[in-house]
Amino acid sequence: MEYPKTADNIFSTLITAKYPAKTESKLVNEYQSATLGLMDESAKKPYEDFLKDRLAIRTMIDSDCETLNIPMDL
Repeated sequence: MEYPKTADNIFSTLITAKYPAKTESKLVNEYQSATLGLMDESAKKPYEDFLKDRLAIRTMIDSDCETLNIPMDL
C-alpha cells in the first residue's frame, strides 16, 4: 500500500528510517531513568539530541513541502 505524499508521511518515513522504534524507546527509557536518578544525568543527552534532530528534520520537511506544494497532512 502506498501512502499519500504529505509532510506527515515523509516525516514519519524519515524518522523511522533514522531512529527505529526500539532505538527511540531505549532513548526515552534511559532519559526517564536519569530523571528519576537511577542513571547518571549524562544519560539524558542522547534523547535530548534525538529531540533536536527530530525538530530539525521536521523543519526541513515542512520547508521543502511548502516549496514543492506538498500538503502537510490530509
